[in-house]
Amino acid sequence: MRIAHQLLFLALPLCLLACKHESSTQEQKKPDTVDAPKADVLPLVNPDTVSEDVVVDKEFDSLMKLEVTLPPILDDKAYDTATVNSFTRLADITKGEMKLIASADLLRRNISDIICKNNVDYGDVLFLMDVTGSMSDDIAQVKEGMAQIIAELREKKNVRLAIATYRDLQCDSNTWFSFRDFETDYYAAQEYVDSLKVSSGCDLPESVYEAFIEAANQKFWRSRTKRVVLIVGDARGKSKAEGGKYDMEDMLAKAGDSKIKVNFFPLIITPYSARYRTSDDAPQPETTTQIIDKLYPNPTTGNIWIKMKQEGRYHIAIYTMTGLMVEERNVDDDLWMVDMAVHNDGLYVVRVTDAANQFDVAKFILKR
Repeated sequence: MRIAHQLLFLALPLCLLACKHESSTQEQKKPDTVDAPKADVLPLVNPDTVSEDVVVDKEFDSLMKLEVTLPPILDDKAYDTATVNSFTRLADITKGEMKLIASADLLRRNISDIICKNNVDYGDVLFLMDVTGSMSDDIAQVKEGMAQIIAELREKKNVRLAIATYRDLQCDSNTWFSFRDFETDYYAAQEYVDSLKVSSGCDLPESVYEAFIEAANQKFWRSRTKRVVLIVGDARGKSKAEGGKYDMEDMLAKAGDSKIKVNFFPLIITPYSARYRTSDDAPQPETTTQIIDKLYPNPTTGNIWIKMKQEGRYHIAIYTMTGLMVEERNVDDDLWMVDMAVHNDGLYVVRVTDAANQFDVAKFILKR
């Protein structure tokens, strides 16, 4: 009974954590379920000196058996490379973050991550939303995800909210842009999002830069502490060379007018959701060729070593028990070490994916 109570004490706070991360680009569509860890990646303190029959404390053994849901492996071809590169540059320059989105749940989780990590209390939050025809298959998931995010904003302290929508300035003329300043009237904001309809749009690059500059001209910004722009769309901005009125540099200059830093967080909705690798057609952990050789020490107080069976090119990602990515690295080796001391105690899942998109998973526990 004492062990069960202790496990409950460990597991429940972890389920409530949505704000401890260092998340990166992610993600995907249908979740994979990770079952109990494989015998050969169970806790090891040192791969050369510790036997395979290490007896794990019952409390940790029970926690290791918890089911964890992960996003499936992403097929990078589902996204336009130019869009990814453009928005990644925008996020890097402004100390924001670019995220790849393929479901309403992932939209909600990633925006929640942004809101939590950036402490938007007493801040200004501006949503720039693409409502062109290419978003027709995605607008429902955007509405669903936004409903939960707006509800979450109500729990924050005096967050001012505005929503701007955009189409293509060159072909949508008078209907290309709209702006609504909701202050803290989140109910009105939700009604507005629910009423949105997509239409028109000439080609894939859209008037992202023009939309931000037009929104900035509405004199929305007031906060002296935090200003956040979340761009929700599936296409990059149209440059001057492509017939646009502004370039990214013009948008950045406008953002810097007030000398209060504006952080941009582009959330790219894939227009090619059917091209995802999901758990239906991706190799499963129990059938794929084993990639992970050893994972140690487990439990760990900080550093965790991930040893692959052979050298190669791997993508390694570490997730919390709620499926949120907190560490990510591309490795051209058979060994990688990461310091987990900056993260909360609890259960984590490592997923290692090879060049053929086959993957292997293992669990470990951080307890400092």
